[in-house]
Amino acid sequence: MFRQKLSPSLIFLSSSLLLPVAVQADELNTQQNAANQGLTVVTANRSAMSVDETLASVTVITREDIERSQIRSTEELLRKQANLTVKKDGGKGHGSTVFIRGTNSSHVLVLIDGIKVGSATLGLTSFQHIPVEQIERIEIVKGPRSSLYGSEAIGGVIQIFTRKAGNKPFSPRVFVGAGSDQTTVASFGASGRVDDTGYSVQLAREQTDGYDVKRDRENDKDGYKNLSASVNLSHDINEENRVTFNYLRVSNDLDFDANNQYANHSKGVNEVIGAGFTSQVTGNWETRINVGRSTDTIDSYKSSVLDSKFKNIRNTASWINTLDTTFDTLFMAGVDYQRDKVKSQTNYEKDSRINVGYFLQAQHALGNSAFEASVRLDDNQQFGSHYTGSAAWGYSFDNGTRFHTSYGSAFKAPTFNDLYYTPGGNPKLDPETSKTLEIGLAGAIEAFNWSITWFQTHVDDLIQWDLDPVTYNFTPDNVDKARIKGVELAADTVFFDWVIKADLSLIDPENRGSRFDGEDLIYRPSQSFTLNMDRDFDKFSTGLTLVAQNEQSYEDYSVWPSELDTIEGFVTVDLRAGYKLTNDITLQTKVENLFEADYETSKDFRQPGLTYLVSLTYQP
Repeated sequence: MFRQKLSPSLIFLSSSLLLPVAVQADELNTQQNAANQGLTVVTANRSAMSVDETLASVTVITREDIERSQIRSTEELLRKQANLTVKKDGGKGHGSTVFIRGTNSSHVLVLIDGIKVGSATLGLTSFQHIPVEQIERIEIVKGPRSSLYGSEAIGGVIQIFTRKAGNKPFSPRVFVGAGSDQTTVASFGASGRVDDTGYSVQLAREQTDGYDVKRDRENDKDGYKNLSASVNLSHDINEENRVTFNYLRVSNDLDFDANNQYANHSKGVNEVIGAGFTSQVTGNWETRINVGRSTDTIDSYKSSVLDSKFKNIRNTASWINTLDTTFDTLFMAGVDYQRDKVKSQTNYEKDSRINVGYFLQAQHALGNSAFEASVRLDDNQQFGSHYTGSAAWGYSFDNGTRFHTSYGSAFKAPTFNDLYYTPGGNPKLDPETSKTLEIGLAGAIEAFNWSITWFQTHVDDLIQWDLDPVTYNFTPDNVDKARIKGVELAADTVFFDWVIKADLSLIDPENRGSRFDGEDLIYRPSQSFTLNMDRDFDKFSTGLTLVAQNEQSYEDYSVWPSELDTIEGFVTVDLRAGYKLTNDITLQTKVENLFEADYETSKDFRQPGLTYLVSLTYQP
């Protein structure tokens, strides 16, 4: 039976780095503000609250984090977070899928500025096309959230916020960079406020010649272009009422490897547009109305001839009411509307569906304890009604240590491809369902912050596409089950002015109920470790990121019946440095994969070797 064994060296390395260090408390307290303590988040509970108050596992990537790390792709930002795994089919712009805590890549709900995005045909989000220059921050919530958001939130929720409207006078920013593989990057943005109106505008462009992704081809570079624009506006009508508007458009152009039977070039456009109205009706009653539309378009070409065309359109609306009572209890009630529409050359028996969800949440504080409970009903045109719920309890000890535990159910509706793709769709599919238990403990010793979280998820009715030996078509069915359990450990501190953060994830992603019963789920490494170290020397700054991941399985379709095989683990090291030429201009450089590790996260699609980027940023 194929099982991944724990790597003693990886565990020893990460455990030693997570140990507390002896440093002076004043020095720590000065620099520890960088650790996301006390940040306000909205994704976990659909209402604003601090990270410390939430009873969910929440990670926040701020704009400051992005600029310090010099990471140039959204999927890389996610890959270097605890218990997030990214399967990437090549270099810049190539397909990327994200797994949270070992659940399927389609079990991740993704929002951009509060608008639900993703492909209704594939059930995935094009993270590879979202430029980091457009991002203000990212909130990641691990664990089920279907009782608040509906379908897809089995593994968790990722919400990306574009550059926010400013509260200061006109403030421009310019970024230019160049690097390996003939890569060039440029962006211009401005934010500010005029009377009661705040604004932010951002334009960005990136281009690269790429590299030869497939091992069986030589000198076949896979180039990529990305052009994006975003706008954010907010207007205060008065002290009680505010309106907002957001828009993001990304166009992309990608070359990729394929044999003569398949497309080798694609052009796509992703758009998100939304508007919102918030009113403080009374001192303790707030109402919010949001409407939005997201589109995902991709045209594929074979030898410059259009081969296929897909356009996913998602219209959404929500009305949420929050009531803060005098009994330390907060109630939230809301309704969500969603309509998905598919336009394609492929014939779908049905090409649209409507989902309406109703949810209720209560939060209560009692002494050192905090309680949360939520329930939701989703009524879908294609699979009927579905109930989900969750409950959580947290306790804060007098020494600052916090304990939390939660239990929640979630579900994932079948995609249009699952139901109606020709050939192979199955309109009789049921939604995938899950139940998750989580227990966590977090605290601090002086300014050494630590946390440990244990979780276990059971997923039923997993949809799997199997190859029919007669027709040689892939067809889906509710045949699989999975049991995923794991532990996440995180710590951050300061040692001789070095800000250090380390994350270790250990999971056991077991397949149950199929012919691979007892084996690991594919593309889920059982161990991953991330270390970040940064230090400022007045005008000069430097940093390092180390990522280690053990072997993972994949399904080999080159034999019949297909078999499981393994992709080797890897360790990568990135170095970065920056120098403030003036108060407004910063010179930065970054080297990725310093030791040129030859590795894959998707079988036969090699990842980049040593790459570099040199950049200048102007921001008064």
